[in-house]
Amino acid sequence: MRWAITMAREFGLRLEETTALTKTQLRGALQKGYLSLRITKGGIPRDVPVMPRGRLVIQEILAEAPKDKEAIFTGHGKAHHEVMRSIQNWLYNYRDGFRVEEPVEVDERSLEGVEIRPKLTMHGLC
Repeated sequence: MRWAITMAREFGLRLEETTALTKTQLRGALQKGYLSLRITKGGIPRDVPVMPRGRLVIQEILAEAPKDKEAIFTGHGKAHHEVMRSIQNWLYNYRDGFRVEEPVEVDERSLEGVEIRPKLTMHGLC
């Protein structure tokens, strides 16, 4: 979970981009200076620059990731969509521990008795 959130924050990755990452992509990012993404919103490939903090994150992931598999986030008997759902559920369940509330101006009379919990997404972490 930590790696997924950190990749979203440092690189502005969406959930499906994060969970599809491979070691080959991360090694290539260290060599080229940009992270090449092919599984993206709308299927349009994009390259994301690797800044110094992002380089450290990639190095940490490569050092700690299991050596016997190429995928970073999938595996352990879980498909890509299952990993995405798991992360979405975790974000929803634990968002109050790391979300920063931004003030929203609303007419209090129209919201009496309604709890407002804005949707928090992976891409919204950056």
